Amino acid sequence: MSPVEQFLYNTLIKSPGFNRFVTRVYNKVNGIRVQDIREQYTPSFGDKFNAFRIIWVDEFKNFFR
Repeated sequence: MSPVEQFLYNTLIKSPGFNRFVTRVYNKVNGIRVQDIREQYTPSFGDKFNAFRIIWVDEFKNFFR
């Protein structure tokens, strides 16, 4: 293998996009269903507000210690 081919091979193998593509093809060929984590849970406004409130109260308590 020439140095140019070796460089291109290593670049392709280390590429995250290429690895995602190969994983998707592998899963489709083998019938493996994988849901993306982002599709499983989307926090509502109430969830976000509650998380902010909990963090804010904790920071406020630590400020006066």
